[in-house]
Amino acid sequence: MTKEQTNQATQLQLEGYSLRDIGAQLGVDKNAVDRALKKEPPLAGAVVPTTELIKRGITSEAVELGKLDLTLSHEREMAKLNLRQEELTIQRRQVELDGERVNNDKKLLALREEQGVRELQAEEERVTAQQELFVNKFNRLLRELLKNCVDSTWSEPDVDDYLNRVKSLRIKVSKFCDNQAIEEEELALHHNLKELTKLIEQTKENDSHFFNSDVDFDYDKNQIQVIKSWLVDTFDKAYKKPAKKSHSNDGSDEEDPTDGEDNDVDNSVEGEEELLSTFNELLSELIDNCDDTEWEVSECNDYQNRVEAFQAKLLEFIDELEDDFNADQQCITVNTQALLEIITDREIIKDENNETVTLSATNRQKRVLEALQIDDFWDEIEPLV
Repeated sequence: MTKEQTNQATQLQLEGYSLRDIGAQLGVDKNAVDRALKKEPPLAGAVVPTTELIKRGITSEAVELGKLDLTLSHEREMAKLNLRQEELTIQRRQVELDGERVNNDKKLLALREEQGVRELQAEEERVTAQQELFVNKFNRLLRELLKNCVDSTWSEPDVDDYLNRVKSLRIKVSKFCDNQAIEEEELALHHNLKELTKLIEQTKENDSHFFNSDVDFDYDKNQIQVIKSWLVDTFDKAYKKPAKKSHSNDGSDEEDPTDGEDNDVDNSVEGEEELLSTFNELLSELIDNCDDTEWEVSECNDYQNRVEAFQAKLLEFIDELEDDFNADQQCITVNTQALLEIITDREIIKDENNETVTLSATNRQKRVLEALQIDDFWDEIEPLV
């Protein structure tokens, strides 16, 4: 077959003609067409079906490259998709972290507000407790003076000690007022401390003995009334300038409107002294009879009843006090309860029968009893360190 025939046979084959039809159109034997097509390469630019290439045993590099290109394109698209998914995941996590941070900030703010409220409350309680402490100390100083200001002689060290305690309290009150931005000149406590200091200094200067350093304290009724008027019930009690005395032309005495208050103060001080004396007597009675002393059962019961009656009287008196009396901190109430428990718990009773009991205290128990003694009605228990 000629070259031209072979090319025509190749084109006809691409168009789907069989070898027999090609041979008939070209006027040659189909076997000759078959041999010619097997020897002749595909026409330039002709699209040869893959099945035909396979029939001919031809491996197309273009087909392989196409497959590779499709594979790479797919992989690139998948990589882009994965990258986008990762970006979305990161963005979602960032949003979650931002939300958590906002919640944490809210919680932190709430905790700080709660802490601020607690600190403010604690500061207010501390300030109130400090004010009450100042008031109690000042009133105890006045009561100490009132107990020893009539026909009484103080040694110079006792006067100096008392004066130092008054001055020390004045300094502490002043520092406290400075720290709390309180105008101390408006406080009755501040002025009363000044007056008390002046009174003691004048007494020391005017009433000291000629031959020794002892000081006589013998105030008259008017001076005692003035001292009682210095008692304060609250730290922030306002200071009032004393009113000028008016002198009546007819010489008649005017009734003092504060007489009723002074009588109340007198009764209060007398009641405190009576209760203090009764407690110490009850305690001394037990201490004096705790060395293998035999009591009748009726005597023991009577003693317990007297302690219980004293405690009831004490509580009734405390309820009527206008001063801030902390029953949990005052020695008189705490020690009374301790004494009653010692009796009711039978701690110091060694032998007991239907008729008699034997009181016997160990050395430790004696020390405990002796430690219950009280010097002042307003003494407070020592805080634990």
